[in-house]
Amino acid sequence: MNLKPDCFRFPDVAFAPKPEVLWVLHCAFWPSDHTWVGAVDGIRALAVARKLSVASRLGCRAAKRDLSPEVGAEAARALREAFHADAARALLLQAVTREVLAAAAGLGVPCALLKFCALRARGVIELGSRAASDVDVLVPEKDGRRLCRALVAAGCRQERGWAGNHQFSPLWHPSGVMIEVHRAVPGVRVGDRRCAASFEDLYRVGLLQPEPEVGATAFVPTRRFLIAHAVIHGLAQHGMAPHSYPLLRMVADMHDLGVSDEEWAALDNGSPPLLAGVLSRRELAAAGEVCRQLHGGRAAALIDGDAPPDATRLIRHILAGSLDERYAAYLRARSLLRAPVGESQLGFVVRRFVRVLVNTPRAIEKRYGRPRSAWGWIWRILARPFKLSAEAVRAVSRVLAGFE
Repeated sequence: MNLKPDCFRFPDVAFAPKPEVLWVLHCAFWPSDHTWVGAVDGIRALAVARKLSVASRLGCRAAKRDLSPEVGAEAARALREAFHADAARALLLQAVTREVLAAAAGLGVPCALLKFCALRARGVIELGSRAASDVDVLVPEKDGRRLCRALVAAGCRQERGWAGNHQFSPLWHPSGVMIEVHRAVPGVRVGDRRCAASFEDLYRVGLLQPEPEVGATAFVPTRRFLIAHAVIHGLAQHGMAPHSYPLLRMVADMHDLGVSDEEWAALDNGSPPLLAGVLSRRELAAAGEVCRQLHGGRAAALIDGDAPPDATRLIRHILAGSLDERYAAYLRARSLLRAPVGESQLGFVVRRFVRVLVNTPRAIEKRYGRPRSAWGWIWRILARPFKLSAEAVRAVSRVLAGFE
């Protein structure tokens, strides 16, 4: 069901920013030659940067400009270390990506890069300036299982069980990197199709471009798709779950993409890719305004309300979702039975209840480890209803606390 044009799902949460929050926003989005004026607690600023997932972004700037006069030597050094750690992680992800593309090329399977891998391939983000954890690729539905089997044969481990309508069960590279092989892109559709866009859909309308230098059968999304997917992945898929994906990372991606006002407007003008009804015009407009305000160095005015109300509401939600533990718990409780983008709400609820209520031996091992005796198995099965009841009470209390 499409969202109404005036829909705005993000709660209006109160948030009073401390100087450390304003410094992080200033340093993350203003040009590097603009220095901060004012007192900042460096250790607190470091903690804020980590929670908002921009520590390595600040560290990238710290490698070019000395931040110690603003936050002290210890915090500046820690930011540089975060930059170095994410640079090393990015190199590992790129190495694993090459292995995935090589396996796909060996099978003759076209393989498109998504998310972090695509942004790096397009040269949008600097090495080490962004945190990333896994490798995401998109392949035709008919070829997905073949690629997964080839990766398993090459030494990867694949988790069993249902992974979602848009991807196959995740794989784990021997290095510890997770590989997600997607069969579709939730929240994106093209043409008259009502389902999530597949590889064939995106290729047919010219949103995937071959990149033989990257891999024999490799494809990289166009700029228009990168913009649409970034905002969908951030706002629609993880907008109400900042604990799993800090939303400021999406803002940083849009900033690095240099999205213009015309490109923000084009997201909803009817040409592919369409946003499949997962975002409203108000939400898109708010996201665009947040990016413009931060780029212009007006973070304080944006948070205080000297900006369009929806933009203020969104930035407060973004910040509180990562920095206010009580609000984050409230959001986690709200999202327990909310279906992911592109999935049936009824089907998701049924699957969630089956997974929760049916305590199979495999589920017991995954949750608690392998019991030492038969009595251990029996205890885990019998105790499950009481454990679920306690969790339900805690979840309800968190939701109710959000309304106080």
